[in-house]
Amino acid sequence: MQGPNIRKLAGAVNSTKSSARRPVSGSKNPAALRGLRNVRKQTLRVNASTSYIPSRLLSGDTEELRQGSFTRWMSRDLTQAAADFCKNIGLYPAYCECSTEHLTRYILWRPPSGAAIEVRPGRAKDKFEEFDRVNRERNWRLVSLHVNESSVYSAVWVSADQFAAAKAFLASHGITPAERKDA
Repeated sequence: MQGPNIRKLAGAVNSTKSSARRPVSGSKNPAALRGLRNVRKQTLRVNASTSYIPSRLLSGDTEELRQGSFTRWMSRDLTQAAADFCKNIGLYPAYCECSTEHLTRYILWRPPSGAAIEVRPGRAKDKFEEFDRVNRERNWRLVSLHVNESSVYSAVWVSADQFAAAKAFLASHGITPAERKDA
């Protein structure tokens, strides 16, 4: 038995007056069924899995430079103050890591003028994917990604016009850029 609120909802979902008394899933109206199929297809595309390949730290000649370039491990409350200070002197993270103890460290760089950067350390996968979606909509590129043993994501995005410069900086420190693979 349907209550009055269920009937209103079913009527609001249906696109024609003749089918307003029936829920969409039970509709015999071909247009309503096509609309429902299209909604289902869009949902599948939206929910399609995207996989990410994190940045790798390469061994070799650049390893010593990279280790000397990392900031010290910082607690969450110190991280924001350090990021603000570095921003004021023109330095931004090109790579960040978050430890299993929720400590963060960066490799900083001085990007070319006009570069736009977003840094999001210590995020759960769903939050990281949300930030990635928003940054893709802004046409920003995922330049570095670290995922620790506890599946905590730390990422840096840069405006598309400065992606090559960020990638070259990472390469000079023996760090590969992150990759996104759409399924």
